[in-house]
Parts: sequence; structure tokens; C-alpha cells
Amino acid sequence: MMNVLPKENKKQNAYIAAEFLYADGPFESAQHFNRFNIWGKYHLHLNERTKLFVSTNLFNSRWNASGQIPDRAVKDGSISRFGAIDNTESGYTGRFNINTRLQQRLKNNDLLEHQVYYSRYQFNLFSNFTFFLNDPVNGDQIKQKEDRDIFGFNSKLNFIRTAGNIQFNTTAGTGLRNDVTDGSELSHTLNKSTLLEAIQLGDIKEANAFLYADEKIEYGSWLFNVGIRADYFHNTYHDLLNPALPSQQ
Repeated sequence: MMNVLPKENKKQNAYIAAEFLYADGPFESAQHFNRFNIWGKYHLHLNERTKLFVSTNLFNSRWNASGQIPDRAVKDGSISRFGAIDNTESGYTGRFNINTRLQQRLKNNDLLEHQVYYSRYQFNLFSNFTFFLNDPVNGDQIKQKEDRDIFGFNSKLNFIRTAGNIQFNTTAGTGLRNDVTDGSELSHTLNKSTLLEAIQLGDIKEANAFLYADEKIEYGSWLFNVGIRADYFHNTYHDLLNPALPSQQ
């Protein structure tokens, strides 16, 4: 990790860090596992009472897998304990995140904070849990795939008040989150490239709006914590294999 801005700049700083990992693993089929991760954070004092925080992260990982193997296949010498029945299993996952927070200290020392964030998530996995149980010719490999976009906003106010020997620490907030998933897929495949059967394929939309309040009451060595929260959820699923059907809610 390093600070990419001059140290004498007292009102802002920016840090960046990166990681890369590669390994083949102990198995006869090389795993070719690789992981790349880069992270950055920026902090700016807009004035004496206002701060801006921005952070971002990019992550990618790929791998091949030999999967689980039956004990009887090792015992009868069909494969070694590091061998495979289906060595075409593999996976990929990736994420991109960006998060922005604006923090304001009000004149009465109350704290007001707003947050806006976005996340892009990708997942692609080939597995074979039952080998040739259901399809003795082509095998039972399945593909699971998801591409998800997440948008969100949070806002909260925190203030502390006292009444005699009692201290009240109050937080109230609200927020929105919207998830959009395109082409969520479960399929029967062969060698990762041939589609044998589309089992599930659809678009998913999920929305959540919420309000909450949290109260911490301190009296001497006692701490009481009470809270309340209200959520609204709205979910839809559009079946791409049967596009004439109405979206499910």
C-alpha cells in the first residue's frame, strides 16, 4: 500500500494497494488459480466540518478444478487421490465496487452522513457433483452464471443528548437498494462449451427501501439499546425460457 499524494498535503490523501496470486495446486490437473485485487481510497477535507470519502475495489479470480472424487475409484486404482473423474470443472468470479460517503458535522456537533454505492458482480461456475449418474453419455456437468448490478443510497443522522446522568445516543436513517440480475442461468453443459439443456434462465430485479431508528441509553454502568426498522421489498423474475409468461413477483 502506498500514498499517491504528497505527505505535506494535509487536506487530502489517496492510497492504493494491489495483490496478485497464482498457484497450480497439488492435483494432476493443474488448477491454474489466479487472483487479482486492486483497492484504492481517497479522503478529502472539504472544510472544517465536511469530509468526503471515496473507495473503490476491483477483484477477479479464475480457476480450474478436479472436484470431489469417489473413494472407491481411488481404492480400485482407477485414479490416484490427486486425480479426477471430470477435470473440466472451473470457475470465474469478479467484482467492481465504488463507495462514496459525505460526512458533515453540524454546528450543534450532530453528525449527518450520506452514502452512494455501486457494485458489479459476475459469477460463472462449472460443476459436476454426480459425474454420469443422470446422463451416462455426456455426464452431469452444470453451469451456474450470474451478472448482477447493485445500486444503493443510505443517509443517517446521529446525535447525542444528556439529561442529568442519562446519555441518549440517537441514530436515525433511511436507504434504498436496487439489484438487477440479467441472465441468471442454470444449464446442463458438456466440456464447458456445449449447451445440452437450459434448466433455468431469467432476469431478476430486487428493490429494498427502509427506515430505521436506534437509541442507546447510558445510565451509570447500564446500557440500554432499543431500535425499530421498517422495510419494503419488491422482487420480480422474468423467465427467459418462457417469455410469454408474466413476470413473477
